[in-house]
Amino acid sequence: MKNLFSSVIHDAFHKESNEPDPIEIQEEIDHQIEKLELDYKSNGKEEYFLIACLDEKIIGTLSFGKAGSVIQEQLKEEALLHTTLKSAYVLVPFQSQGIAKMLFLEIIKEIHKRNHSFFYFDCGYALAQEYYLKHFGKPNIKLLHYWGRNCHHSIWKCEVKKFMNL
Repeated sequence: MKNLFSSVIHDAFHKESNEPDPIEIQEEIDHQIEKLELDYKSNGKEEYFLIACLDEKIIGTLSFGKAGSVIQEQLKEEALLHTTLKSAYVLVPFQSQGIAKMLFLEIIKEIHKRNHSFFYFDCGYALAQEYYLKHFGKPNIKLLHYWGRNCHHSIWKCEVKKFMNL
């Protein structure tokens, strides 16, 4: 999984910035590894990861769990009421082939099975936000210049049943 996170996160940071910060990249990779370890330790109760494999090679993942710091900062106690869908990570050669969509549809079933009626989702990557606008609509909260000049962060609150029959 570390190779998946490393590859996809490096690619995302390089697409977003002309001079990506190697420390920020490593912090994000380490953060994802910590969340994956929490899945293992809690047997999927604290964090829950779905993993896509092809010929025994991990090619993608999607998870949900406790709200991250940006959502908690913005929504306070409300952030504790619903689970948060986490970023999809799909190896670059396998992107745009429906892997993230397949993971999304399966994880929505699990979120529903755990009796969540809503989930949050947030994103600070500009290119990814364009994609999520198409799928989740207008964000409930848009934090202008959150990551610096013209680097915004968006938060969506989504109803689970809306995505159950896609």
